[in-house]
Amino acid sequence: MTGCARSPAFWVGSALPVIGAAACAAVPLAGRPGYESALVVAPLAGLGSGVVAASVVARARAAGESPNFDALLLRAFGCAACGPIAALVVLAVSGAARGFCDPLDGFGLFAVGPLGAAMASAGTAIVIALAVPGRRLPIAAWIGFAAASLAWDAWLLMSTPQVFVFDHFLGWFGGPIWDEAIGLQGRHAWFRGVTLVRLTTLLSLAHALHDPARLRLDHARARVRARAWIPAIALAIAMAATFLAEPALGLRASEASIRRVLAGETRTEHVVIVHPAAVTGPERRMIAAEAELDWSDLEEFFGTAPEGPITIYMFESAGQMRALVGTGPTSVAKPWLGESVMTWGRPLHPVMRHEMAHLFSARWGRGPFRTPGKLWGILADPLLLEGIAVAADWDGDPVDPDVQAAAVIRAGIVKDPASVGGLGFFGNEGGASYLLAGSFARHLRGKHGSEALREWYGGAGFDEAFGEGQKAA
Repeated sequence: MTGCARSPAFWVGSALPVIGAAACAAVPLAGRPGYESALVVAPLAGLGSGVVAASVVARARAAGESPNFDALLLRAFGCAACGPIAALVVLAVSGAARGFCDPLDGFGLFAVGPLGAAMASAGTAIVIALAVPGRRLPIAAWIGFAAASLAWDAWLLMSTPQVFVFDHFLGWFGGPIWDEAIGLQGRHAWFRGVTLVRLTTLLSLAHALHDPARLRLDHARARVRARAWIPAIALAIAMAATFLAEPALGLRASEASIRRVLAGETRTEHVVIVHPAAVTGPERRMIAAEAELDWSDLEEFFGTAPEGPITIYMFESAGQMRALVGTGPTSVAKPWLGESVMTWGRPLHPVMRHEMAHLFSARWGRGPFRTPGKLWGILADPLLLEGIAVAADWDGDPVDPDVQAAAVIRAGIVKDPASVGGLGFFGNEGGASYLLAGSFARHLRGKHGSEALREWYGGAGFDEAFGEGQKAA
């Protein structure tokens, strides 16, 4: 451990999770061990621990040391654990001051997230450092590996209906952060069980190929030591088997895996509804008719429509939806895919038109997510994103959003209507920001027309689109 303290990489890598924990401690919602703090600290702990472990191997090699494999593992894992443990202490102290919500659940989520990510990253970084020569190159190689893992996560979120991510090196993202039912689940045990299987077989292979004199992996040893093939074959089998098993274990989702569970489908001219097989014939016809009516109304509102059929996944319950895609009861739309997930509901469905409006708005959006906001919609503007959907799903029962928005303002729930812009959208109680944003978008459409609203949604400045300042409007 004293050798670690002399390495700048140790202090940088260890500081990352501690900084994340300190930032969480300053926020009431995240100032204790729990999902929110684990979400922030886990990727920092994984990245930092990998940097520390890779540097331990590289420094030992540069110093001409020749420890055996077990001693090297002990030293690298010990140094890599310092940052996550210090982060846990910071959050525990903060939690003791603020009060714990559910200590068992909170510490368990920290173990699954930051601690698990740190150990998986450290073990993998050790192998990378043994495979890559030099002193700085192993750290760069580890960072590249972590970036590739993050890219895989992004690909899953971009290309499939799932909104959760189980990343062995960067932690667990449970889906929309406003879902309240986020806690320890059985699949977390499967998640870290898979991590353990993969890491154990990887380290077994590295042990068989380890050359202590050079602190490198010697591929020639596989030719002279037949037993080296055993962990290699075990690693290949473990990687393939656990990857194929991930959907069944709830660690990954795909369109095919969701369809196998729901097993029912109703198609109309414009909409594909995937639903539980138990839905009756009359219910199918009613939901299909409602979907087509919504399509017609939304096409009139937007002045355009999606090019191809849209897909709506309707789950039997919020629990089933959460298990399969990572959100529940909150419905989620992915405009760039033309897909939305929600729970089943008999007509009139409470949120189907709103979620379909998000899919229609993709025709107005830009960037990879087809959404409004900065950086080509990557930093989405919730005022526009949700305001347009509420305005398109205009409901007058019992009173329309204009009347509700006026009541919210007069009651003092929202003192400044202009505060719903930007991140201020999330600072108001309940659905107040949704009501105000929808009423505002509807007002702009009535005063300036759909084309002006479309220009604003597509990236034009407010003044450019409407000829007046946003705050005054």
